[in-house]
Amino acid sequence: MQDTPYNFDWVSTASDSINITQSNLTDTYDLKWNTSNEVDGETIDYLISASVGQLPAEMINETADTSMTITYQDIIDNWYPALAMLSRETVKFKVNATDGIDTVGVHKKIGNDGRITNDYQSVLFVNRYEYLSVESEGVPVEFALHENYPNPFNPSTTLRFDLPEVSNITLTIFNMLGQKVRTYDMQSTPAGYHSVKWNATNDYGDPVGAGVYLYQLQTKDFVNTRKMVLLK
Repeated sequence: MQDTPYNFDWVSTASDSINITQSNLTDTYDLKWNTSNEVDGETIDYLISASVGQLPAEMINETADTSMTITYQDIIDNWYPALAMLSRETVKFKVNATDGIDTVGVHKKIGNDGRITNDYQSVLFVNRYEYLSVESEGVPVEFALHENYPNPFNPSTTLRFDLPEVSNITLTIFNMLGQKVRTYDMQSTPAGYHSVKWNATNDYGDPVGAGVYLYQLQTKDFVNTRKMVLLK
């Protein structure tokens, strides 16, 4: 009979916050959890996923350890491209244990009424306003949406835009039928030079097919659209 790994608990604080600046990019944040045992003594691996704001969760690591170290530079460069467009955002981490057949998560939250409410997760509030404020010299004098790079691309590309003032923006990716593929709604985005990395997935995290796509930046006073080509 196949036995399922045991549930386990977070060791990390359930809710925490960090401030990212130009001078602390080598600082680290540690995620930690208890060991999940398996009655048959099989090897247990841990699957770590993360979600930014309301975006779908994506798996970011698989390890046999009961901890994971994240540098602040990792947060900016690799895992959370949506943060490139925001000064503050919430990142939610989840960990599942697997023996290669069965998978379990950490123990679940119990509400005041005794009911299980939702999967327990570690929530990290990321503030990078100071980092953004000095990331580029000066402030753009006008709104601009630049050519993505690389273009054509596979599997990802970077979309760049300039804001001369704090703005509520919507960056939308469309297919050639005019259907929305991916939407980024960003409130109170600071003035400056911004970029977002698109990994050719839709709003549900599913990969999209090869072809021509349009990306549009819209603010209160500016709208512009450009074309890009995804190769497979």
